[in-house]
Amino acid sequence: MVRSDEELEKMEKNRDIGQEVLDGVREILSGKGRKASVSLPASARVRKASGLSRRELAERRGSCSGLSGNGSRVAENLRKLRRSFSKKQRRIPTL
Repeated sequence: MVRSDEELEKMEKNRDIGQEVLDGVREILSGKGRKASVSLPASARVRKASGLSRRELAERRGSCSGLSGNGSRVAENLRKLRRSFSKKQRRIPTL
């Protein structure tokens, strides 16, 4: 709903931000808060599963620019990374 400047000003004058925050916290604590889920990008899932830092992962991939790149290059580098891990090291999940 688009509101006019006058409507927004009137609403802002009567707002009690502190009370809104308290109401929000109470709502969350009571279990009534909204829940949201997000999925990690493939590169972040691989990094998390490997236990490596971004820099370490980029070094193993042979990349100087972190995890950026086009899809086919990233996929090939992930395959190389999986092969470089020994069975004793953490297993990287297939994406």
